[in-house]
Amino acid sequence: MAGSNKDDKPTVVVGGIKKPNKSLKGIKWALTILISASLLFVGYKYYLNSQKTGNCAHKSNKACMVLKEAIPLLNNGDVKDLSKTVGKIQSIKNYSKDPNLLYVTVVYYIDLSDTKNASSNLDLLTKAYKSNVGYDPILGDSTQTPEQLKVNITALNNIQISNRANFWGVTSQGTTQQAGQ
Repeated sequence: MAGSNKDDKPTVVVGGIKKPNKSLKGIKWALTILISASLLFVGYKYYLNSQKTGNCAHKSNKACMVLKEAIPLLNNGDVKDLSKTVGKIQSIKNYSKDPNLLYVTVVYYIDLSDTKNASSNLDLLTKAYKSNVGYDPILGDSTQTPEQLKVNITALNNIQISNRANFWGVTSQGTTQQAGQ
Protein backbone atom coordinates (compact mmCIF):
# COMPACT_ATOMS: atom_id res chain seq x y z
CA MET A 1 0.00 0.00 0.00
CA ALA A 2 2.65 2.42 -0.98
CA GLY A 3 1.47 6.01 -1.28
CA SER A 4 -1.63 5.60 0.88
CA ASN A 5 -2.26 8.08 3.66
CA LYS A 6 -2.00 6.94 7.30
CA ASP A 7 -5.05 9.02 8.21
CA ASP A 8 -7.24 6.93 5.88
CA LYS A 9 -6.70 3.69 7.87
CA PRO A 10 -8.27 2.94 11.20
CA THR A 11 -5.70 2.68 13.98
CA VAL A 12 -5.79 0.56 17.11
CA VAL A 13 -5.78 2.55 20.35
CA VAL A 14 -6.32 1.60 23.97
CA GLY A 15 -10.03 1.06 24.42
CA GLY A 16 -11.00 0.40 20.77
CA ILE A 17 -10.37 1.40 17.17
CA LYS A 18 -9.89 5.03 16.17
CA LYS A 19 -11.58 5.95 12.88
CA PRO A 20 -9.94 8.44 10.47
CA ASN A 21 -11.05 12.08 10.84
CA LYS A 22 -12.65 12.87 7.47
CA SER A 23 -13.96 16.31 8.55
CA LEU A 24 -10.38 17.53 9.09
CA LYS A 25 -9.52 16.60 5.49
CA GLY A 26 -12.56 18.54 4.27
CA ILE A 27 -11.52 21.62 6.21
CA LYS A 28 -8.01 21.42 4.76
CA TRP A 29 -9.42 21.26 1.22
CA ALA A 30 -11.82 24.12 1.86
CA LEU A 31 -8.99 26.29 3.22
CA THR A 32 -6.78 25.42 0.25
CA ILE A 33 -9.53 26.38 -2.21
CA LEU A 34 -10.34 29.58 -0.31
CA ILE A 35 -6.70 30.68 -0.22
CA SER A 36 -6.24 29.88 -3.94
CA ALA A 37 -9.37 31.82 -4.88
CA SER A 38 -8.23 34.78 -2.76
CA LEU A 39 -4.83 34.82 -4.45
CA LEU A 40 -6.45 34.72 -7.89
CA PHE A 41 -8.79 37.58 -6.98
CA VAL A 42 -5.96 39.74 -5.61
CA GLY A 43 -3.86 39.00 -8.70
CA TYR A 44 -6.72 39.97 -11.01
CA LYS A 45 -7.31 43.24 -9.12
CA TYR A 46 -3.58 44.00 -9.30
CA TYR A 47 -3.64 43.40 -13.06
CA LEU A 48 -6.60 45.75 -13.54
CA ASN A 49 -4.96 48.46 -11.44
CA SER A 50 -1.67 48.08 -13.27
CA GLN A 51 -3.46 49.26 -16.42
CA LYS A 52 -4.34 52.55 -14.74
CA THR A 53 -1.77 55.27 -14.35
CA GLY A 54 -2.05 56.06 -10.64
CA ASN A 55 1.32 57.63 -9.87
CA CYS A 56 3.52 57.29 -12.96
CA ALA A 57 6.65 58.63 -11.29
CA HIS A 58 7.42 55.06 -10.17
CA LYS A 59 5.55 52.95 -12.75
CA SER A 60 6.30 51.87 -16.27
CA ASN A 61 3.08 50.19 -17.43
CA LYS A 62 1.57 50.95 -20.84
CA ALA A 63 -0.81 53.62 -19.50
CA CYS A 64 2.02 55.49 -17.78
CA MET A 65 4.27 55.30 -20.82
CA VAL A 66 1.54 56.79 -23.04
CA LEU A 67 0.78 59.47 -20.44
CA LYS A 68 4.47 60.43 -20.29
CA GLU A 69 4.47 60.61 -24.09
CA ALA A 70 1.44 62.95 -24.05
CA ILE A 71 2.74 65.50 -21.52
CA PRO A 72 5.15 67.44 -23.77
CA LEU A 73 2.55 67.39 -26.56
CA LEU A 74 -0.09 68.86 -24.23
CA ASN A 75 2.21 71.64 -23.12
CA ASN A 76 3.13 72.84 -26.61
CA GLY A 77 -0.29 72.32 -28.23
CA ASP A 78 1.04 69.86 -30.83
CA VAL A 79 -2.35 68.55 -31.96
CA LYS A 80 -1.01 66.48 -34.87
CA ASP A 81 1.33 64.37 -32.74
CA LEU A 82 -1.12 64.35 -29.86
CA SER A 83 -3.62 62.73 -32.22
CA LYS A 84 -1.39 59.64 -32.43
CA THR A 85 -1.02 59.54 -28.66
CA VAL A 86 -4.79 59.83 -28.15
CA GLY A 87 -5.16 56.85 -30.49
CA LYS A 88 -2.79 54.90 -28.25
CA ILE A 89 -4.74 56.00 -25.17
CA GLN A 90 -8.01 54.82 -26.66
CA SER A 91 -6.48 51.40 -27.38
CA ILE A 92 -5.68 50.86 -23.68
CA LYS A 93 -8.16 48.60 -21.92
CA ASN A 94 -10.18 50.53 -19.32
CA TYR A 95 -8.76 53.93 -20.33
CA SER A 96 -12.27 55.27 -19.81
CA LYS A 97 -11.82 54.73 -16.07
CA ASP A 98 -8.46 56.50 -15.81
CA PRO A 99 -8.81 60.24 -15.11
CA ASN A 100 -5.25 61.00 -16.23
CA LEU A 101 -5.70 59.46 -19.67
CA LEU A 102 -9.16 61.00 -20.00
CA TYR A 103 -7.73 64.41 -19.16
CA VAL A 104 -5.41 64.11 -22.17
CA THR A 105 -8.30 63.14 -24.47
CA VAL A 106 -10.50 66.03 -23.26
CA VAL A 107 -7.72 68.60 -23.74
CA TYR A 108 -6.98 67.15 -27.18
CA TYR A 109 -10.61 67.51 -28.32
CA ILE A 110 -10.79 71.03 -26.89
CA ASP A 111 -7.62 71.92 -28.84
CA LEU A 112 -9.32 70.53 -31.96
CA SER A 113 -12.45 72.59 -31.18
CA ASP A 114 -14.39 69.30 -31.23
CA THR A 115 -16.96 70.07 -28.54
CA LYS A 116 -18.97 66.88 -29.14
CA ASN A 117 -16.05 64.50 -28.42
CA ALA A 118 -14.70 66.81 -25.72
CA SER A 119 -18.07 66.66 -23.93
CA SER A 120 -18.41 62.87 -24.19
CA ASN A 121 -14.87 62.38 -22.86
CA LEU A 122 -15.58 64.93 -20.14
CA ASP A 123 -18.58 62.86 -19.04
CA LEU A 124 -16.25 59.86 -18.62
CA LEU A 125 -13.68 62.01 -16.84
CA THR A 126 -16.29 63.35 -14.42
CA LYS A 127 -17.18 59.76 -13.44
CA ALA A 128 -13.54 58.67 -13.03
CA TYR A 129 -12.13 61.81 -11.37
CA LYS A 130 -11.80 61.86 -7.58
CA SER A 131 -11.27 65.37 -6.24
CA ASN A 132 -9.52 64.06 -3.13
CA VAL A 133 -6.95 62.30 -5.35
CA GLY A 134 -6.72 64.62 -8.36
CA TYR A 135 -4.49 63.85 -11.32
CA ASP A 136 -1.09 62.21 -11.48
CA PRO A 137 1.58 64.70 -10.34
CA ILE A 138 3.53 64.23 -13.58
CA LEU A 139 0.76 66.10 -15.42
CA GLY A 140 1.95 69.22 -13.64
CA ASP A 141 0.24 72.09 -11.87
CA SER A 142 -1.61 73.55 -14.83
CA THR A 143 -4.25 70.82 -15.05
CA GLN A 144 -7.90 71.74 -14.80
CA THR A 145 -10.64 70.01 -12.87
CA PRO A 146 -13.59 68.55 -14.81
CA GLU A 147 -15.66 71.58 -13.75
CA GLN A 148 -13.09 73.97 -15.25
CA LEU A 149 -12.89 71.91 -18.44
CA LYS A 150 -16.68 72.03 -18.72
CA VAL A 151 -16.55 75.84 -18.61
CA ASN A 152 -13.97 75.78 -21.43
CA ILE A 153 -16.09 73.45 -23.55
CA THR A 154 -19.21 75.55 -22.99
CA ALA A 155 -17.34 78.74 -23.95
CA LEU A 156 -15.91 77.04 -27.05
CA ASN A 157 -19.37 75.84 -28.04
CA ASN A 158 -20.82 79.36 -27.59
CA ILE A 159 -18.05 80.82 -29.77
CA GLN A 160 -18.75 78.25 -32.48
CA ILE A 161 -22.48 79.05 -32.42
CA SER A 162 -21.73 82.77 -32.62
CA ASN A 163 -19.30 82.26 -35.49
CA ARG A 164 -21.84 80.24 -37.46
CA ALA A 165 -24.45 82.95 -36.95
CA ASN A 166 -22.11 85.75 -38.05
CA PHE A 167 -20.02 84.01 -40.70
CA TRP A 168 -19.76 85.44 -44.19
CA GLY A 169 -18.83 82.68 -46.59
CA VAL A 170 -17.88 82.51 -50.23
CA THR A 171 -20.21 80.46 -52.42
CA SER A 172 -19.04 78.17 -55.21
CA GLN A 173 -19.89 80.99 -57.64
CA GLY A 174 -17.45 83.31 -55.91
CA THR A 175 -20.06 85.54 -54.31
CA THR A 176 -20.34 86.19 -50.59
CA GLN A 177 -23.28 85.14 -48.55
CA GLN A 178 -24.11 85.24 -44.85
CA ALA A 179 -24.86 81.92 -43.19
CA GLY A 180 -28.52 81.05 -43.22
CA GLN A 181 -29.30 82.75 -46.56
